[in-house]
Amino acid sequence: MATMISVIIAAQKHNKLFWATMHSILEKNFTAIHAYERKLKADSGTFDLIVTDIDSFDSIQSDDTIIIFKDPVDIDIGPAGDHKAVAVVDSCNEKLLPLVASTRLPAITCGLSAKDTLTLSSMRLDSAVINLQRSVTCFDGSVAEPQEIPVSLNTVTMDNDAISFALMAVASICILSGQIERLHSIKI
Repeated sequence: MATMISVIIAAQKHNKLFWATMHSILEKNFTAIHAYERKLKADSGTFDLIVTDIDSFDSIQSDDTIIIFKDPVDIDIGPAGDHKAVAVVDSCNEKLLPLVASTRLPAITCGLSAKDTLTLSSMRLDSAVINLQRSVTCFDGSVAEPQEIPVSLNTVTMDNDAISFALMAVASICILSGQIERLHSIKI
């Protein structure tokens, strides 16, 4: 990744399985600064991402920002046009859709509907196929075209239902960063 991307996770704290899954996938696949619950953890080296929870800040004003919406939360993204931000939304949670629409951010919806930007066309214990159903403009201005992306899963111990949105959220990070090929070797 050429520039560091801010990833903000908008999920309730009681959603522990989602938090644990996201943290595990991001830690295994990216060099990141993690800032959650008043704690800062920085891996050594050059950073791909800064990952934080939504409760850590009063407003967001950062270029190349991905806000992953799992649960409804209060959010102030600052004045429109001040930054490049994209919402990644769990479309299965219908309460999220009006909230995300009110942010006026471009959105990548993730779910199992033909209307979603990203879906899982198959999910097995050892593999998944992520379907990018429409073009997405990456932060660098390039365009990711619709395609199916096979992903090997190197775990059989996690609940597939728990990882499906997390996997699509991480796919969104790879797509928006212009590194869709990174998904072929993702570690779960």
